[in-house]
Amino acid sequence: MNTSEKKRSGFCSQCVSKCGVITITENDRLIKVIPDKNHPNGGICPKGASAPQIINHPERLLFPLKRTNPKGEEPIWKRITWKEAIRTIADKLKQISSETGSESVSYTFPTVGASGSFNWGPFLQRLMHVYGTPNYISHTNVCQWARDEGSKYTYGVGLPQPDFEHANLILIWGHNPADTNLQTWKRLMEAKKRGSKLVVIDPRRTTTAAAADLWIAPNHGTDSALILGCINFLLQNNSFDDKFLLNWTNAPFLVDKHTGKFLRPENYNPYEFLVIDKNQKPYKIDTREDPKIWSENILLTGEYTNEGVSAETVFSKLIKRASFFTFEKVEKITGIPYKKLVEFGELLCDVKPISYYSWNGLEQHVNSSSTNRALCILYSLTGYFDKQGGNIILPSLSVNLIKDQKLIPRSQQQKRLGIEKRPLGAPKISASGYDFADAVLNETPYLMRALLSFGSNMVTQNPGSGKIIEALKKLEFHVHVDMFHSPMTRFADIVLPAAHAWESPSLLAGFEGSLQTVQHIQYKPAISKAPGETRPDLQIIMDLALEMGYEDYFWNGDIEEAFNYYLQPLNLTLDKLRSQPVGISIPLQVSYCKYSEKTNEGVSGFSTPTRKLEIYSELLLQHGYDPLPQFEKPLTVPYYQDKSYDFPLVLSSNKLKSFCHSQHRNIAKLRKMHPDPFIEIHPQTAQMYKLNDGEWIQLASPNGRITAVTRITQNIPVGAVYTQAGWWDKCDELELLGFDPFSAEGSNVNQLVGIEHLDPLSGSEPLKSYRCQIYKMS
Repeated sequence: MNTSEKKRSGFCSQCVSKCGVITITENDRLIKVIPDKNHPNGGICPKGASAPQIINHPERLLFPLKRTNPKGEEPIWKRITWKEAIRTIADKLKQISSETGSESVSYTFPTVGASGSFNWGPFLQRLMHVYGTPNYISHTNVCQWARDEGSKYTYGVGLPQPDFEHANLILIWGHNPADTNLQTWKRLMEAKKRGSKLVVIDPRRTTTAAAADLWIAPNHGTDSALILGCINFLLQNNSFDDKFLLNWTNAPFLVDKHTGKFLRPENYNPYEFLVIDKNQKPYKIDTREDPKIWSENILLTGEYTNEGVSAETVFSKLIKRASFFTFEKVEKITGIPYKKLVEFGELLCDVKPISYYSWNGLEQHVNSSSTNRALCILYSLTGYFDKQGGNIILPSLSVNLIKDQKLIPRSQQQKRLGIEKRPLGAPKISASGYDFADAVLNETPYLMRALLSFGSNMVTQNPGSGKIIEALKKLEFHVHVDMFHSPMTRFADIVLPAAHAWESPSLLAGFEGSLQTVQHIQYKPAISKAPGETRPDLQIIMDLALEMGYEDYFWNGDIEEAFNYYLQPLNLTLDKLRSQPVGISIPLQVSYCKYSEKTNEGVSGFSTPTRKLEIYSELLLQHGYDPLPQFEKPLTVPYYQDKSYDFPLVLSSNKLKSFCHSQHRNIAKLRKMHPDPFIEIHPQTAQMYKLNDGEWIQLASPNGRITAVTRITQNIPVGAVYTQAGWWDKCDELELLGFDPFSAEGSNVNQLVGIEHLDPLSGSEPLKSYRCQIYKMS
């Protein structure tokens, strides 16, 4: 072995899996990454294995740069010092805050699922909270809002982790972990070996769907009709957990038929409601109490009428709502054969326990919130919420929060872009790209003057790319931090060179997944020497904080002190973690049915307004939304549009194992897997348009055109086309050209996807259910 060669334990930050790996360096340069079989999260995918090619790429940004010409032109850069760059940025931020308010600045960073931002993103949020801006621009609305935030309107928490290790029936809904999450895929395959049944619901026959015991392929945007049909099937077959529904949900609550509000006793407290007892009379319950006191005396279904009041139980309302969705009608809406629907329904009735997981396939539609809520209610009927083999609320390692929402005044939080339009939706967490663009271009609700973007690519990752581009051109001041030039740097005033995660210290407390992984904590020092003058994102944030005068909030710029503060509640120090390079597992205990735990007042309950799992949401009703889920026709799908003959095909998208969003197409090892942007087309669709496999075509929508190559496959539905977001970069090593993300000659699919229809609650965009047309190249 070369004496300068070192092997060290670490974890990969290329994607959501955060796989445990062993790195091999030579003269402090990373040369190889291999899986660590002894790590609780051990594994590697093509992206992780390509890390040496990424960090040693000749096109890395190496020095701070300043634009010297107007933004409408191809940028001309001047190299500047870090001192000048940091001082310029800090001075501009101070100027903007004093002139028009801190909310005039927005910031963004890449998703934690496709970068190392889990490590430094909270510090950037802390910096911006101290500064006073609420305008974090993210893809929350289109990536995971319904699952993680929308589920709170039913469960009181985001979707808990599926207990694949103990489930006998697993539902994977709109998710393809075989290509996007190695650790989830490994867990699924282990569950199948153990004998679990796997059902995958996805219009596209993905690698995950191909491994399923049952693959269900609904028409795009019709999942809520399928779910309501399944609810109806369970109800009709009396296959639901009535004790769970009576004890722990608001299913037995009486609802006034006129107002839609819960019936309550006179002079009630917030947790008192009326239900029906077995004598058909109203009965008062207090949801803080142990339901054993009264659950044996009340009914799930029934009506009550007296002195002008007419009411029925939530469960009765659910039965009526779902009754329309017989499998005969669901077949017509979803295109799923009746026989397969019955097979699915019978599995839900007969195989227990059940766990499920969903992702982008349910999120990226204009009816995503209602769909997710229907799925939550379907799952509630099984009674397996927070039970072994179901979806369980795992314990987590206790650490100090870094971003600390308390640092920004509530008055500033209420200024977040989009919050007036969707106060219950994604703007509670972050602003969207389209709200940012509107603020810049229309100067409303206030003037938006600056953007700090750390590694994200708003141009190719947001529908309505044209408006994003115009907004970036108009911005008074834009700083972009990255490893490479990108479509974002084209519009920046200052570009800062970032170190890769392998060139930066990282601290991860809890690897996503099972109990074994969530209790593991690991510190990874910088493994490879950073080139040129590149700096870790966290160091750049610390430098800005000190220049802004925020040293008291940022441990005087000492990263090690910051990490030790993070670790304090664990009675753990960075030095202790350094001495254990493979990490430390801190034993955590899983408890089930935490809603039933005894308290001084009675029981813990759920973190909802009623303290019950909410099948019926009075809060949603109060804000103008349906308190029960309904099938909302996806108005962006050709079938549901008046002028569908202009654009008769369904446009959808999928992710590729070799790339994370718009990254990695400049890496030869990964680009070999997919040299060109491509459009998947069913053979029958290809025949209609007289297309050959490998033929270059144009894909059009009402908003523009892009260019890509055809890939004919049986794996997608007739009448649909699938492509991928993020195409723009070239690969010199393979002599493959880049694709202009600003024109019809390029392959930026988000130029095609419009935002005329959005999910009314979350603001999600129709990336997986839009309309399009194919044109042959002349």
